[in-house]
Amino acid sequence: MSSMDIPRDRLIAAIEDMVRAVFGRYLHRGYRPGDIDMTLGQMECLRLIERLGSPSMSQLVDRLQLSPSSVTGLIEALVDRGLVRRVPDERDRRVVRAELTESGHQEREKHRQHVSGRLRTLLGDLPDRDIVRLHLALSLLHLAAMERSRLDDEEDGLPAESADPGGTK
Repeated sequence: MSSMDIPRDRLIAAIEDMVRAVFGRYLHRGYRPGDIDMTLGQMECLRLIERLGSPSMSQLVDRLQLSPSSVTGLIEALVDRGLVRRVPDERDRRVVRAELTESGHQEREKHRQHVSGRLRTLLGDLPDRDIVRLHLALSLLHLAAMERSRLDDEEDGLPAESADPGGTK
């Protein structure tokens, strides 16, 4: 049976389940950021602040697709833990920006190292030919995601994010 003998919708649902299983269950298993209680929303907020550098609260609201009060709650919790600091905008005093503290950068690095180690262990179990095939498939998915993100940003009137395949900036 070739893969296209299966209806497209079922294949897409199966891919979604596999991505969730690999990236949600396996790679993050056993990881508790800094041995503190941190929600996935807080972790995503940290990742986004790191990636954008010094985003304004409105940029975080737009990118996280949350209400301003929800973002304020996330930032408040991260500030309380010493991972983020609020910084007034130099050009517009009405704007408040979020920046990672040194502890915030360390937390992101610990998370990256944990996930990288788990991924390398998992990939180490695959033969070389499967690594090449997986790289090709993920490259196609990455290109589609970057294009969709660019189109969504244009539609929303947002500045485009720089291309960063590893999500490390």
